Amino acid sequence: PGSLTSNTVKTEILSDSISKVLSSDKTTVKESETVHKQFRDKTCVNFISNPTPDGATYVEGTVKLNGVSQPTFSPIKGFTIPDIDPDETVIIEYELKADNNITATTVTHFATLDYSVYDPARGEVNYS
Repeated sequence: PGSLTSNTVKTEILSDSISKVLSSDKTTVKESETVHKQFRDKTCVNFISNPTPDGATYVEGTVKLNGVSQPTFSPIKGFTIPDIDPDETVIIEYELKADNNITATTVTHFATLDYSVYDPARGEVNYS
């Protein structure tokens, strides 16, 4: 028990709720079938690239950004998307086509996201 007198300290707590979900409309596919992929993001993503997994290829011209077709965008090469406000969600959709009859191998599919958050003290802070 006791007290200690000290200088006043101002503390700023910055937080950002990051929510990213990459989903698929199918869990298994046969050779030549397509899979509809959807990526939902609730942060300030600036750039997305998503290499295709082994046994699949990207279907050219299928990228949609919030429901609007973006025929020049490719998740393989990556593309920049507009900034979004806090609590806003961006939805990116595209299709992959199974082109190899991999039957015994689980395919894992990851995306790389580069995004930035504005910190009033430090300015723009980049994450990947």
